[in-house]
Amino acid sequence: MIRSARIFEPGARGISRILASAVVASSSWGTLSGCELLGTASDEPGPALSAARPGSAPSYRLKILSVQDCRWPPHEAVQPGSRRLGVHVELEAHSAERLPANPFYARLRDKRDRSHRPVLAGCEPELNHAPLRKGERVRGWINFVLPRDAEGLELVYAPKLGTSEEQPTSVPLGTLLR
Repeated sequence: MIRSARIFEPGARGISRILASAVVASSSWGTLSGCELLGTASDEPGPALSAARPGSAPSYRLKILSVQDCRWPPHEAVQPGSRRLGVHVELEAHSAERLPANPFYARLRDKRDRSHRPVLAGCEPELNHAPLRKGERVRGWINFVLPRDAEGLELVYAPKLGTSEEQPTSVPLGTLLR
């Protein structure tokens, strides 16, 4: 079976807001940039990969697996006083509504209440997958450029599911930063 995957919710006005399309020759959705689809969730606990407590919303769970500095892409000059930080996450869908799994629903908030938007390029594979069905999990990196002195970082993920309101959750990075 061949399917096409859209990243932004349907019904967006104006110019088409398709982030990416993928054609997958299988019975399930595939990845768009190599992020890892883990299939359905099980009750068996996996290995503890981070000290961060998962964030939960009614329709999904967000788990931080690791945090690290990433390489600057060759086409971009290194910004003095800045760092390119990657946050490796796992998303798990808990509802019948499809869960968007892409970095553009994320931001990093620091203790000065500054909000840092995600950037393309950095640690790979990036979180960039077709919307998840109930029980599916996916892993990938969300990359940010932020001041080197930013402290008290918290990852906020706020997807909009169908016609419902945003469902934000947040996870402090705390001791995961080096």
